[in-house]
Amino acid sequence: MADWGLAAGSLAAISGSPFSAGSAPNSVAADPTGRFAYVVNSYYAAQSVSAYAINSSTGALTEISGSPFPTGAYSYSIAISPNGKFAFVANQWIDRVSAFTIDSLTGALTSVSGSPFPSGTGPSSVAIDPAGKFAYIANVNSACVSAFKINSTTGALTAVSGSPFPAGYSPCFVVVDPSGKFVYVANYGANNVSAYAINSSTGALTAISSSPFPAGTTPVSIAFDPTGKFVYVANADSNNVSAYTLNSTSGVLTALAGSPFGVGARPVSIATLKIIR
Repeated sequence: MADWGLAAGSLAAISGSPFSAGSAPNSVAADPTGRFAYVVNSYYAAQSVSAYAINSSTGALTEISGSPFPTGAYSYSIAISPNGKFAFVANQWIDRVSAFTIDSLTGALTSVSGSPFPSGTGPSSVAIDPAGKFAYIANVNSACVSAFKINSTTGALTAVSGSPFPAGYSPCFVVVDPSGKFVYVANYGANNVSAYAINSSTGALTAISSSPFPAGTTPVSIAFDPTGKFVYVANADSNNVSAYTLNSTSGVLTALAGSPFGVGARPVSIATLKIIR
């Protein structure tokens, strides 16, 4: 598609967009190579993941043979392991996490033996540490975070000792910082963010001093800038974004001057871009 006259940072629709998915698509993730994209279809009758090959020249999507791939009831969130071998889906209505292997040639998904794996009540978000050793699940209906060790060969999940770990009221989103040292959870019912240090050997979580950290009303999404220095939280019911500096040693969050910053109505997701200067 020609981009004549487009200003820097503006968007142009890709030919063929929008691309067909299942009912109520709710979460999207791309594999680390940028060749495949996966979309969770959350409607109870869909309960699946749509999988696509990404055209590297145009960005257009072509559905992969066998897609959509079945999951559990109310599939809510998907995460891809950093090595691109595995995909994990939080199934909110059955309190389970589905695990899949990813075919490196086709992008097709195959259910891991033993999947889906038990989590807490109402798993709503999945995060993988940068090393691909551990998976963390925010359980919105049981005020906790489940932690699992990922089998590097099979993708099977084994609960970490001490899991699940307490969080705030209605934890709906979980993320691991780029260094792999810390976990942060948005507690939308408590209007704050819980923070934990990761034991690099076991994957166990220890609450960080001063946690939880205040956010706006109904925090629902967390993002880091690519350097890992700053953290941003979308607050759906206060129409703003909380911004923090991240102490790389302690994991403590400190609000930036002027935070929270106003945005449009009901922000529910946030992402950052790497700017090359």
